[in-house]
Parts: sequence; structure tokens; C-alpha cells
Amino acid sequence: MASGAPRLERAVKNLRERWEIAREQWSDKVALDFEKNHIFPMESQAVQAARGMDKIAEVMAKVRQECS
Repeated sequence: MASGAPRLERAVKNLRERWEIAREQWSDKVALDFEKNHIFPMESQAVQAARGMDKIAEVMAKVRQECS
């Protein structure tokens, strides 16, 4: 069973691409604050979550192997 990490990584990449498009039109202080307070932390948290999902998938595969 694969973890959802690749799906999460694709979603973050999609978010980044769409944010870059939005930033072409929205470049004031509010946009910078939004990026700093929401986009950057979300990207960091998503990377950490993906790592955790991969680790859980490894543990679950090992458990299944040992229990079969």
C-alpha cells in the first residue's frame, strides 16, 4: 500500500504554481504577508507530513510482512 505522500507533494507543487500566477497580479504587502504567514508554512508542513506518511507506510509494510 502506497502512502499519500506523492499526492500531497503534487498538491503542494500545484499550489506553488498557482500562487506564482497569482503573484503576477497581486504584489502588495498583503500578498507578501499572506505568503509568509500561510503559503510558506503550509509548504513546510506538507513536506514534513509527506515524510511522516512515507515512514508510516514503511512501518505498515514491515508489520504486514511480519504478520503474514
